[in-house]
Amino acid sequence: MALILQAPEPRLGARILSIAEVCDAVAAVLNASTLSLPAVAVREYLPRFDLADLGDRIKLSVTPGETFITTRSARGAWQRDLAVRVTAIATLGEDPYEERIDELMGFVEQVRSALEAVVLPDSETWKGQPRRAPLVAVSIEADPILDAAMLEQMRQFTSSLAVTYRVTD
Repeated sequence: MALILQAPEPRLGARILSIAEVCDAVAAVLNASTLSLPAVAVREYLPRFDLADLGDRIKLSVTPGETFITTRSARGAWQRDLAVRVTAIATLGEDPYEERIDELMGFVEQVRSALEAVVLPDSETWKGQPRRAPLVAVSIEADPILDAAMLEQMRQFTSSLAVTYRVTD
């Protein structure tokens, strides 16, 4: 069963949720999800943090993705694909840390599963009435599933999911 997030207050004349609103909605869904490890999801444009401040927590950074594509799907109808990136960041202890990496990889799978089950609302209204279907995830790509350079240089676990949401009008 899909989790449906409450839409923000309708804004007359709004086309679709802004990228910031979609990122906020994704962060809210992740913060409300039951995940196996303690994590805090935050919308950011440029993730900045001190690794020492993380401790045992995992930071989930929700940022705009690389694409926002609008295409004509039929006569008078448009399809919009909007990408959001969710990056999991955690510190690793001393080597060997394979067990911790396995645990974090499982955590990223839980995040992916949570995002698969979510329907984000579209905020467009016409005279106060909803007009469009909600945004649904149409693709989730792990890129990178594990950033080896960050692991080797900083003993930092970094895994990123690119989630594309689609709305058609």
